[in-house]
Amino acid sequence: MLDASVTIAWLLDEDTAYASLSLLERMADEGAIVASVWPLEISNALCMSEVHRRITSSECLNFATEVEAMLITVDETSLNRALGVISALASEYRLTVYDASYLELAIRADLPLATIDGPLRQAALRAGVQLLH
Repeated sequence: MLDASVTIAWLLDEDTAYASLSLLERMADEGAIVASVWPLEISNALCMSEVHRRITSSECLNFATEVEAMLITVDETSLNRALGVISALASEYRLTVYDASYLELAIRADLPLATIDGPLRQAALRAGVQLLH
């Protein structure tokens, strides 16, 4: 189970890229499941990075191609749970609805979560979700 923070750090070579790279390599071998918001978050990060001139348009396209080649399964069920259980988790753990969608999927699928997002990591631990390192 993968959240957007790991992928974005790896794509944009952020300070946490080393940690995210090891997680992504593991996901590349095993495949990963992501919440339905994941493609939107990745696309937004790439677009905003291009707008703010952190990456070029050709880098944006190359990154998008790399992401599309990953063995990613998008869980569409989370879309139908946004106004119910996901919103409740967001409120309970003081997360964005986006982050709560990853937490909900990890709980529902009983899968460990790969994230470098601090608040989401803390919420996952409190919810009894195993974290991938």
